[in-house]
Amino acid sequence: MTKAYAQSEKESFCLVTFQYGNPAAPTFARYTDWTEDFVGGYVGTPSMKITLPENGGTFEERPLKIEMPLDAFTDNASNGLPHSPIYVTVQEISRALSGGPEALNLIVFRGRVTKTVRNPDGRSSRMQFNALPVKSRIEVPLALACNHHCPWTLFGRGCG
Repeated sequence: MTKAYAQSEKESFCLVTFQYGNPAAPTFARYTDWTEDFVGGYVGTPSMKITLPENGGTFEERPLKIEMPLDAFTDNASNGLPHSPIYVTVQEISRALSGGPEALNLIVFRGRVTKTVRNPDGRSSRMQFNALPVKSRIEVPLALACNHHCPWTLFGRGCG
C-alpha cells in the first residue's frame, strides 16, 4: 500500500533513484529508507544504509555508499556481468517546521555508480553501491551560486 508522506510520524527520510539502461528510455529502480512504500513507486527498504560524502569544494573522490539487501535490481547490478552505467540521485524529504503537509525536498547527491560490492563486511544477502558525484567527474570547480546572475543551487530545483 502506498501512503502520502503527511500521514507519517517520521520527520525525514531519503528517496533513492537509480537510472540505467537505454538513455533515450531509461529504466528506474526507486527505494526509500522509510518503512513503507512511497508515492512514485519507491520501495520501502528500512534496512538501507546511506553514507553521504562530505560536501566540499575540492576534486577529491569521496564516494556515496548505499548498502541494501539483494533483490532483482541489486542482484543484477552486482553480479559481475557487464551492464549499462547506473546513475543515482538521493533526495531528502523533511517535514515542514510549521507542521502540515508541506515538506522540504532537497537533492543531496547526484552521481554515477562506480563500484558494487556483494556481501560487504561479510554480511550475506546484502550489497553496496559506491558512487561518485557529478562534480568529481567533470573536473571543473563548482559550488553553490554566489552571485546575482544565477540564484539556483547547482543541480537543485530550477537549475538548468
